[in-house]
Amino acid sequence: MNGHLIGEEKPDLILLSQTLTGENSVELLRNLQKREDAKRIPVIVMTDSLEPSVEGECLEAGAEDFLSRPLNFQIAHSRIDRIIELNCLKEELQEALKDPLTGMCNRSYAENQISAYLKDHKIGAYFMIDLDNFKQVNDAFGHVAGDEFSLFFYRYFHCREGLCGVVQRCRQGALFFQTKRQK
Repeated sequence: MNGHLIGEEKPDLILLSQTLTGENSVELLRNLQKREDAKRIPVIVMTDSLEPSVEGECLEAGAEDFLSRPLNFQIAHSRIDRIIELNCLKEELQEALKDPLTGMCNRSYAENQISAYLKDHKIGAYFMIDLDNFKQVNDAFGHVAGDEFSLFFYRYFHCREGLCGVVQRCRQGALFFQTKRQK
């Protein structure tokens, strides 16, 4: 797939014609789901086909919705507006789950992720790093420096193979990580 599909400004929505030339639209949807820069962009597929299997295949591949041609512009407009609004709400929710100063996930999010992980997996590990005398860093250099110090450790461990994205700032100076076996 062309690496230049998503530019610097991320679109609010992708309207994808099912009758693409070259790459199959279902394959394109699957590829979009694999890309960090594109997987959160909602996709609506337009098609001439009335086959339910085509719609099902596109939805399973990651499409948010499906429109049949010829388009009814009132329906298309309503669906596009609804999907963009829902996507904005999802993004707001994702932001609410993060510590506003550091960007690390908050305790509630981490606890939910850990519970969900434990339901589905038997193999994994959780560990906590307690940064000793962390209060002294905040007292001596201020809370901004303390946040930067926490972020240094977060980035260091978050970028290591085998560590998941569930990294939380539990309390001052404590970082909690979830690991899982790589497939």
